[in-house]
Amino acid sequence: MHRAHLLEKLIPVFSSVRGLMQFNQYHKYTVDEHSLLAVAKAEELGQERGIFKEVYEEIRRKDLLHLAVLLHDLGKGREEDHSEVGKAIAEETAARLGFDEQETRTLVFLVHRHLLMAHTAFRRDPYDDKVLLPFARAVATPEVLRKLFVLTAADLAAVGPGVLTKWKESLLIELYLRTLPEVSGERDAGAVPERLRKLAEEVAGEADGLAKNKMDARWIESQLGQFPVRYVYGTPPARIAAHLVAIQQLHPNEVLVEDTFNEALGTCEYTVLTFDDLTPGIFSKIAGVMAAKGLQILDAQIITRGDGVVVDTFQVSDPDYAGPPPLERRASIGHTIAKVLQGQETVGHLMSRGSRLSTARRLPASRQSTEVQMDNETSDRSTIIDVFADDRQGLLYVITHAIFKLGLSVQAARISTRLDQVADVFYVTDLQGAKLQEHSGIETIRAAIKEEIDRFLGEKGEEVGELEGLSSYSSS
Repeated sequence: MHRAHLLEKLIPVFSSVRGLMQFNQYHKYTVDEHSLLAVAKAEELGQERGIFKEVYEEIRRKDLLHLAVLLHDLGKGREEDHSEVGKAIAEETAARLGFDEQETRTLVFLVHRHLLMAHTAFRRDPYDDKVLLPFARAVATPEVLRKLFVLTAADLAAVGPGVLTKWKESLLIELYLRTLPEVSGERDAGAVPERLRKLAEEVAGEADGLAKNKMDARWIESQLGQFPVRYVYGTPPARIAAHLVAIQQLHPNEVLVEDTFNEALGTCEYTVLTFDDLTPGIFSKIAGVMAAKGLQILDAQIITRGDGVVVDTFQVSDPDYAGPPPLERRASIGHTIAKVLQGQETVGHLMSRGSRLSTARRLPASRQSTEVQMDNETSDRSTIIDVFADDRQGLLYVITHAIFKLGLSVQAARISTRLDQVADVFYVTDLQGAKLQEHSGIETIRAAIKEEIDRFLGEKGEEVGELEGLSSYSSS
């Protein structure tokens, strides 16, 4: 239909995106190619195993889903926001096809808000009710949630090979599963204590083979109360048990680093356990070690319990290995993290002698300007910092080091890279654990972080040295 120009008889605006290039390195296809491929990807998701297949099969009006996928990017090529233009296109298309009010409302929402789920899953914490509940209210029904879930995955898969990674899939699935009870009316606040009790029993069972002494379920339940909700309900019981066993054995000034390889995601998980008074800037220093070792951080969960125990977990990819990195490689990374946190090594020294850092690297020719945004509304507990910048080895360390120097503590992070661009999100508090107040110089903080990033990347995007860019951090 597209080749014969018949599609444009049904959707006239399709003619405006025929052969329309997308001028960024992220999209591989023209807008019309991407739109058609996204429909095919939606159907492919329905034939895979697992939750995508289950959700796709449960969708009652697949024709509405496919039409929304086809229309979602047709607003591109205009000066206005393409989602806003797409909303008008969806309304016009629904009227042309004789849709009723509910069909029109669903189609318009899916096209207009087609980026909502990706932005929420990749940049915000779905275990924060101030994030989850507005998202649930926006999608409103299980049927719309299912459609948006598949549309989001299909959109990413149609951008180019390798864009819809297993890690991104897991974040979308996490948000979907967190939202489904909200929109289906199955949430029961009274069930939370019972759920926690059952989880404690599961953890106790998992700990039987790990701990020297049997863990009491009541003690475990009290320990779970010191963790944030995201950790409690987002961590498998076996991993919680391993962490609690390690916490039982943790001594002052000690650093324990555990690693596991996730076959399904193709990533390594490093968990660092220590006490928060061991050294300032723990998250920044760990990020620096991983940069020096050539690892790409995909996600980070930063936890400091009320008793001062730090449980920081990093999901990383190791580009040198297609499968599990050798045990000696993982052990070396853990050993280096411990040495840096204990003051026996510095990140700057690792950077200066790290073979993984080239002496010069040209930033992308189509360099994007650095953007730092401060969000003090979304979360009750933290101030959110969004960073959009050109990617470069060591950038995450530079950002977190800047945050640390400003007297802020990172409570959670979402790390996302699109080819040469990063979209990193940090939930921060002051050193007393409180979100920032407007009078505390939020604009000054934003400007200071941006200045550090721009200084590291170079003002004009010219060829710059990695080591030169990190020279000011050599004492860290």
